[in-house]
Amino acid sequence: MRKRHFLVYSFFLLLLFSLFSCKKDPLTNPNFQLGFSTDTLTFDTVFVTLGSTTKYFTIRNNENKPVLISEIKLEDGNSSKFRINVDGVSLTDAAINDITLPAEDSIYVFVEVTVDPNGEPLPFLIEDKVLFETNGNQQQVVLQAYGQNAHFFRDSIIETQTWEDDLPYVILNSILIQECHTLTIKEGVDIYFGGASSMFVAGNLVVEGMKDSIVTFRGVRLDEVADDVEYDDVPGQWNGIYFLRNDGCNINSSFQYAEIRNAQFGMIVGTTTLEDFPNATLANGPKLTIENTVIKNNAVFGLLSINSTIEAKNLLMFKSGSQLMAIQLGGHYTFEHCTFYNRGSQFLEHQDELLFFSNYFVVSPTQAIESDLEQLNFTNCILYGSLDDEIFPDTLEGSQAGFNYTFDHCLLKSELDFEANAVNCLFNLNPIFFEPEDPDDAIEDDFRLGSASPCIDAGNSITAGSFDFNMMIRDASPDIGAYEFTP
Repeated sequence: MRKRHFLVYSFFLLLLFSLFSCKKDPLTNPNFQLGFSTDTLTFDTVFVTLGSTTKYFTIRNNENKPVLISEIKLEDGNSSKFRINVDGVSLTDAAINDITLPAEDSIYVFVEVTVDPNGEPLPFLIEDKVLFETNGNQQQVVLQAYGQNAHFFRDSIIETQTWEDDLPYVILNSILIQECHTLTIKEGVDIYFGGASSMFVAGNLVVEGMKDSIVTFRGVRLDEVADDVEYDDVPGQWNGIYFLRNDGCNINSSFQYAEIRNAQFGMIVGTTTLEDFPNATLANGPKLTIENTVIKNNAVFGLLSINSTIEAKNLLMFKSGSQLMAIQLGGHYTFEHCTFYNRGSQFLEHQDELLFFSNYFVVSPTQAIESDLEQLNFTNCILYGSLDDEIFPDTLEGSQAGFNYTFDHCLLKSELDFEANAVNCLFNLNPIFFEPEDPDDAIEDDFRLGSASPCIDAGNSITAGSFDFNMMIRDASPDIGAYEFTP
């Protein structure tokens, strides 16, 4: 028995000895160099007072022994605009000390930045350095960010005013244009919306962009979501532009050379509460003119209109999670030389027809209200996408409300029989958009016509002499869509 116990004890002693003998002492070589995933961590433009997204880099020990990092700190100390977190430890004091990095292992350094305002109109550079000391050896990773001053609006109600192109405009939460007042936005202005932010228009919104100096409406983030994925590609970053009904003042808003992108809803025209829907008429609905404008990459609708009046020319709409355009409870609409195209994207699945229109609205499971669709005219327009049928007209059985619509010299993706509602239209033909000979010259979402497009010279000549999206004059036989073909 004693011999057996002695053998057991001897075994455990040998095991403990082997474990301790495998534990390696920290590396003490003064020439040792930590490895970094980057030598410079750069943030894209960050608006002053708004925090950035979190970025990171890694520290790696490529040796077969652990190493003790004796100190990690920011060169600017407590005055730095940057904040770092090393392997779960936030830098709240002057430095983080004595972090052991195991052999052939790595740890993460997470970085954020908040920029203080100054008087600069253009983006300005902010820099700091993360300093590392290991075995008396000094190393660094440079941190860079570009700050941008801006005009900020938080839950603001505004009266008549003009926004000039001096600084960007940042809207946090929401902004309301008061009844009987007008906001004029001049060419080149960029408007950025924080998450869940909206622009409510109870008065008038006049957007005066130019071909080479457009007005943009987009989300506030300017950096990357992940490697090679820009926030520019992510829909649903803000709520959208809402045009409210108004009994007291006429609402006559207009858009010229604007771009609306990455919202939940690009535009909602004639929005109201469920209780007020029975009182929604053309008389109290918004009147909106849209020319040479792009509405793209929106999570739900590009344009939703409820019993309103819209006139659009050279409107380009693409990439929506639901309909590109939905028209409910009737109204009065004219679309001329517009291009509507939907096929989904990395973030959006195209499942619904790109166009839905009706002369009713469902208020509850047991109640629907109706109003005349006085006019819905599409002239020289492209309505095309990846579904077999991209058009969904809908009216209640036995409806007494008007349901008047026409497609005149349009290219349509549809299996429906429109009978007298379609005049000289092309059905289910690929519009054949422009593709350069050299693929390296390709532009994403380029909806100019290719040389083999069936849309060339297929439009109604009534628009001859008008200007296309690129300010080219249409000839005597206009092309279908927002762009006139140029060889």
